[in-house]
Amino acid sequence: MQDLGILGGPNSAAQAINSKSQIVGFSDLSQTVTHAVLWTAPNQIQDRGTLGGNYATAQSINDLGQVVGWSTLQ
Repeated sequence: MQDLGILGGPNSAAQAINSKSQIVGFSDLSQTVTHAVLWTAPNQIQDRGTLGGNYATAQSINDLGQVVGWSTLQ
């Protein structure tokens, strides 16, 4: 098991991994803002943002790096 890091808030979670070891999920920026994230080796967390709201999560990733998930708009 390995700590994947956070974006500054209290929580993060991995939702899926592909065969290239790319991991997607979410990470909190604060108590009220959560962004979708992509983790790549070694220990690099990338903020994938939202569609304008305060919450987004990435739920799956294929081997081409295409991600699906959802986001609030407000």
